[in-house]
Amino acid sequence: IDNLVIKGVPETFAYVAHDTSSNNDNADEAPQAAKNESANDVRDSVLQLCNSVLNVDLLPGDISIAHRLPKSRLDTVRPVIIRFSNRYARNRVYAARSKLKNYRSSAGGRVFINEHLTKYQDELFASCRKLWKSKLIASTWSWNGITHVKLLESKGGNILKIHEKADIDNL
Repeated sequence: IDNLVIKGVPETFAYVAHDTSSNNDNADEAPQAAKNESANDVRDSVLQLCNSVLNVDLLPGDISIAHRLPKSRLDTVRPVIIRFSNRYARNRVYAARSKLKNYRSSAGGRVFINEHLTKYQDELFASCRKLWKSKLIASTWSWNGITHVKLLESKGGNILKIHEKADIDNL
């Protein structure tokens, strides 16, 4: 519940400061330098995103730890997982994520902030997203690790919590 995952935050490239005028034929050095991005660099990137784009004033002490996760086949940059020191800071960042709708990172890609869900909750959320994309429900979201759906107005427009796969089948 204390974690968020941010996708699309560009990695800081420590190799840029490296002497580029030297004849360096090692093409693998740049990706390796990016892999060596420190936890402080990641935390600073998150703080900059929160303070300047989301307009959420965060201090370094609000973030317990931030680091990169392995890149999946769909990711262009490695996602960042953040553990917050307090739930208040985490909830402010998560609530402000709607400000990212029209934002593009310096690399030109979109940035997304999601909750760090358990595997089971992630599967439930993915199933609900498929229903939303098929226009069978009005919307879906997660809050405090629980998936919620809003039914279409023609089905009453109620908001339901999804705890298990049977709840999805009953939609």
